[in-house]
Amino acid sequence: MMIASGSIRFTAEAMPVPSASRRDAHEEDALVTQGRRLYESDAVGCASCHGEDGIVPDTFTHNVQSWAQGDRRGVFDTPSLRFLGSTAPYFHDGRYRSLTALLSSTRKTMGHAAQLTDHERGALEAYLRTL
Repeated sequence: MMIASGSIRFTAEAMPVPSASRRDAHEEDALVTQGRRLYESDAVGCASCHGEDGIVPDTFTHNVQSWAQGDRRGVFDTPSLRFLGSTAPYFHDGRYRSLTALLSSTRKTMGHAAQLTDHERGALEAYLRTL
């Protein structure tokens, strides 16, 4: 099948559209459910600042111990996590290019995701992408 758009022609057989996920729907649902449980857990601590739903944060400022060169102060407003999956780069100064990097790097400064296993961080990331 050929589709013309202006002077460019697209052929469906030439390049297949990539799948959004290689996991089946059941496996993806289980991963997101596990991620939600981690998000809500006291041990990880996400919901304590970002809110139970990730959309309505606690309205407080927190010291995330950033120590970035451009920081004028050490405290920052807690952001909503709404649409988080499409807002890279991350952190107040954009130092993390991906959610994986962010969740792997923050220790005691913003929740406790760095203590999680790779699978658990993947589950948490899968949940965060649904917000």
